[in-house]
Amino acid sequence: MFPIWFLDEPDICTDNPDPVMFTLKGWIAAPGKIGKLKFKDRLISQLMPITTGLRIDILQAYNLPATGFQASCKFELVKKRDYLELEFYSDDTKYEIIVPVHSGKISLAEQKKNKLKRLRSIMKCPECGDSIFDEHEGNLTCSACKSQFPVTNAYYNFLTPALREKFNIVPTSNVSANHYDGFAFNIINRNKNGLILDCGAGLREKYYGNVVNYEIVAYESTDVLGVAESLPFQDNCFDAVFSFAVLEHVKDPFLCAKELVRVLKPDGEIYCNIPFLQPLHGYPHHYYNMSIKGTENLFDGLIRIERSEVLNMGQPIFALSWFLNSYLAGLPEDVKEQFLDMKVQDLIKPGINYLGSDYVLELSKKTQEELSCCNILYGTKTDK
Repeated sequence: MFPIWFLDEPDICTDNPDPVMFTLKGWIAAPGKIGKLKFKDRLISQLMPITTGLRIDILQAYNLPATGFQASCKFELVKKRDYLELEFYSDDTKYEIIVPVHSGKISLAEQKKNKLKRLRSIMKCPECGDSIFDEHEGNLTCSACKSQFPVTNAYYNFLTPALREKFNIVPTSNVSANHYDGFAFNIINRNKNGLILDCGAGLREKYYGNVVNYEIVAYESTDVLGVAESLPFQDNCFDAVFSFAVLEHVKDPFLCAKELVRVLKPDGEIYCNIPFLQPLHGYPHHYYNMSIKGTENLFDGLIRIERSEVLNMGQPIFALSWFLNSYLAGLPEDVKEQFLDMKVQDLIKPGINYLGSDYVLELSKKTQEELSCCNILYGTKTDK
């Protein structure tokens, strides 16, 4: 189980070109004891003494002991540095947190412009596979098949009408937004000068110059629009690939896994998580859940699997809590109290004992589909 950390400040998505004060705020959550947090540079330690305190809000959100930290100094004292390095120990393992100093000197728009320019050299046409494009009047045109892909100041759009129809991508008002865990942050920090693909990134609160936010929704942080089963990138171009709670939502997870590995450089890192016991959720569709063996099978023969395990945020208690809360939400108001009065010793009895109960008979159809123990399908073969 790895520590999780997050930087509230400095805000990498700010347009403030020259702040008076440099402020550092964030938190660390870990299953084990969190050792003293300090700057690696002694001079910075003297300029910016760190204060810490308990973060009850993070403890409640992650069910982990959490320490908040903050420090500040005049921006003039650190502006010649690109970044500051923090370090701490948890369970005798040292971890580093990289803090960008100049995030406030480049606007989000400028960061996106620089990243999109960098991506041009690794793009690939999802229609024919050619890698040469002409840009004219807001479109990238493939030199081989002449397919056109819109370009804005914020992102490349490879989500063609044909791909939308093929993979059933529909408009949504849902917002997907999650934090990186400590292991992901370590990968980001190790590849500061490289490129990392975050496939299905959602809306990211922090915008990283070395992370390509790939999505089917044009969030503010999105860099490229497209589908996971047909990545518009050349082979062997990313130093690392992320896929967090995405592969359960794609129509063909095996093809998607091959695509993720295809764009990864030799010896590059891939870090993914896939739900196992979770209710139906997400956008645009929820197709598959996977056990550990199922996840391993997805990448069998494609990569060298270094670790495959249950991390803290995947503990069964989260599944149990999620299921019970979803079940409760699917009951009529006058039946909810009956369900809430049940004890754990009642719930662990065979389900057949309760098939005639109100809290079974009156559970909404939507919740039945969301939490079903199994599903059936019946059909007949066509003449084709």
